[in-house]
Amino acid sequence: MPGKKCCFPAFPAMQNLPIHSLFLPHRGARKGGFGTMGSVQQRLGIIKERIMGAADLVAEVLSPESRRRDRIDKRDLYEQHGVREYWLIDPEAKTVEVLHLDSGTYQLAGRWHPGERARSRLLKGFEVPVSPLFGAA
Repeated sequence: MPGKKCCFPAFPAMQNLPIHSLFLPHRGARKGGFGTMGSVQQRLGIIKERIMGAADLVAEVLSPESRRRDRIDKRDLYEQHGVREYWLIDPEAKTVEVLHLDSGTYQLAGRWHPGERARSRLLKGFEVPVSPLFGAA
């Protein structure tokens, strides 16, 4: 599994992600969309029949129904379990917020808008253009 790449044609910025990056659909995901993306880049040993441990990176696409759960409940849960980076993709505000775990507490690494590129502190060189996430060119 290490070294293999996966192609996600709907998300060109993610075409070169390692195959052990995961897209996990959930009830709040819109048709054709995704709910949670997690990366277990440095801890491949937690992947068995199921993932037994926290991902390095999780991204959530907010919806009106999930806003409180994603911004408060899941944030606290991910922070407690050591998810090193948490991306909040907000279609209503048209923003991407990246939270980075620092000494056990999330710190805002950045907030990006259409026309900008959201950047990971965890995955060096990984950045995503924000405009296409919200249907803008």
